[in-house]
Amino acid sequence: MISEYTDYMSKYTDYMSKLTAIDTTTLSVADLAYYNEVHSRILKKMTGTGE
Repeated sequence: MISEYTDYMSKYTDYMSKLTAIDTTTLSVADLAYYNEVHSRILKKMTGTGE
């Protein structure tokens, strides 16, 4: 169980680093919509509320 938690936290840290590196103010409307869609899907999977 501890190894699963460690793996989860590593993935979470990696995800958050990549997410915060994106300057959303420079994205086109389409790119921002895609960014928001992907972000939502990832959060749902990470919280266990996704498919």
